Amino acid sequence: MLYISRLTALWGWLPAFRAVAETENVHEAARHLHVTPSALSRSVKLLECEVGVALFDRTRGKMRLTREGQALLDSVRGAMRAVDDGLALARDEGLQGVAGVLCEGEHAASCLSRVLAALHREHGFVGHVDTHWCADVPAMLVRGELDVAFVTEPPREGHLAITVAGTLHHDVYCGPSHPLAARSDVSVSDVLAHSFVALTSDVSHAKNAGCSPWPRELTRKVALYAPSVRDASELCARGELLAVLPRAVGPHSELQALVRLPHPELPAQDLFAVTRRPISGRRTRADIIVDAMRHELAAQGNAPSSCELAAPPSYPMPTRSSR
Repeated sequence: MLYISRLTALWGWLPAFRAVAETENVHEAARHLHVTPSALSRSVKLLECEVGVALFDRTRGKMRLTREGQALLDSVRGAMRAVDDGLALARDEGLQGVAGVLCEGEHAASCLSRVLAALHREHGFVGHVDTHWCADVPAMLVRGELDVAFVTEPPREGHLAITVAGTLHHDVYCGPSHPLAARSDVSVSDVLAHSFVALTSDVSHAKNAGCSPWPRELTRKVALYAPSVRDASELCARGELLAVLPRAVGPHSELQALVRLPHPELPAQDLFAVTRRPISGRRTRADIIVDAMRHELAAQGNAPSSCELAAPPSYPMPTRSSR
């Protein structure tokens, strides 16, 4: 029981420590915790005295973790996640609550919306979706601000779990009245001679531009940008502009049939699911979202080439683990 006594002495200071460690600024951390900066500084100093080592390097208003501080932060994050999981089990919350999910690409985001709508209908699950990548996403996953991120270029941080959710396929389409629609000998140069309607997300910011299915080595003429696949399909169907559309969407346009052009052949894109590494044997909310997304993509012909799907599409609830 000695370790319990030891933890009791410093347990109340751990939230203050984590807030300062993740913001690197006492005043910002104090705003998050709704306490005064002086009280927060005092908690951190008391924790350092109890641990017996410096947890921060204090330089020019910044609070940067020492090696010992980083080791403690990793443990505190894991412990808080374990406590939160335990509370969810004790309350029998299942999937209820709000999950933060980030998704790159308009087509993948559309699939994700259907997945989260199904989870909400069946279990009261609520998803908060963001489509804007930022460099802080790996840290947001670690801090628990995001449950899962679906991206085409996964981060390299070793403390995150990365799996393939699906392989996205796109093609170049034109409307039936377009000059290329009736030709059987369409070449890459023929396609590049015509103008495109592209998605706004292709150029919204540098990171999102990396998830565009259009090959970077080919320069196309873009006449205008549409906010969604549906809008791009409509503009393409009018016959004036080409469009790069998801393979599962183009041939099934609600407006009229589009014509798929044979060239250029666009490379398939793996969509990766990025989550925190599990700290227990039980399935998490993130696992269930990833599985549901994987099955949704597979149903549209975007099954991951490196992942065998043996189970039918379903959105199972987590079960209590026996202890």
